[in-house]
Amino acid sequence: KKSDSEIFRNHFKEIQMFTYQCSPISTSESILGIFRQCQKFQENKDLNEYTTVVVLDEIGLAEDSKKLPLKILHPLLEDGCVDDETPSKTKKVAFVGISNWALDPAKMNRGILLSRTPPDKNDLIKIGKGIAGKENL
Repeated sequence: KKSDSEIFRNHFKEIQMFTYQCSPISTSESILGIFRQCQKFQENKDLNEYTTVVVLDEIGLAEDSKKLPLKILHPLLEDGCVDDETPSKTKKVAFVGISNWALDPAKMNRGILLSRTPPDKNDLIKIGKGIAGKENL
């Protein structure tokens, strides 16, 4: 709703992103905490106009943890709640997991996998020029 683009303003919900940096010492409690923040944030919002998004950055690092913190994702992605909680619309939040490698199939089958091939030399030159602000070189 705050976008300069009419397409985004008129056709998409407003979003609020909550980012969590995963690591090998991530815990299921800390991941649950970020979902709880999103749920609380959207409690009194019109869900037709607004949603929150959990972004787990470097989710693959948490996959390597001996504590298995990503197990908490299964119920959260299904119902938005864990254990004996009652599911509700405000408990369902959008989710994005970013990783440099594939997760186990049980987690990957709950979403869409976007995979990119490594950039070639021309791609790297174009990216470098774009970053340097010298697209016309």
